[in-house]
Amino acid sequence: MSIDEMNDVMSKTGIGIFNINNIVPKLNKVYDGRLYNMQFFAGLVGGAAQVNPMDADLIVYGLTRGSTDLCLEILKKIYPKKDVIVIQGKNLKNKSVMDQISINGNTIFCCNIKNNYFYKDLSPEDFGFKRQSFSKVLSKKTKDENLVEFIKFINGQGDRTLMEVAMNLLGLGIVEDLKEGSKMAFEVIKAGEGLDLIKNLIKATGGRENILLKQI
Repeated sequence: MSIDEMNDVMSKTGIGIFNINNIVPKLNKVYDGRLYNMQFFAGLVGGAAQVNPMDADLIVYGLTRGSTDLCLEILKKIYPKKDVIVIQGKNLKNKSVMDQISINGNTIFCCNIKNNYFYKDLSPEDFGFKRQSFSKVLSKKTKDENLVEFIKFINGQGDRTLMEVAMNLLGLGIVEDLKEGSKMAFEVIKAGEGLDLIKNLIKATGGRENILLKQI
């Protein structure tokens, strides 16, 4: 779908999924065709955030490797009036391995919220969960298997889902504690609101709801 079409969907459903491949050419045009390596650009100066087509109250940027402090400073230059969080997930050997919250090791949490700088190594225990193997979040072999896992997530069967939501709730000032955020997220998901959101998105984009319903 085009950016405008997905924007219309998001205004109706509260959720939107944007294809960066449809957005990058617009940015490339601005740079007179000189931007050839988007991946390098994204890692260097937060390119994915720069081409974000929507306004946002909170920007969360995942960084697999590199300086979270530098990335935060660059994003604050790009969005001086926005609250920004940069995260970097580690394994048990304290090596940075992912641009998401880690369920295995700690996660660097580097943010500037309401012009207050905050840096901390967060553990799964800070969210109210035990450490788990990365095998818990490995992609499955088929689309159907991945669909089943996705449905488990939006039904609250996955600690990392709740951790991601808790972090956003904290960044938006809705909760003051990560454990409180995880509990709130679980209660909303348990009530079926997450699943209803996905159903509405499927309908609004002309998808086939029956494929989802078969797996529930």
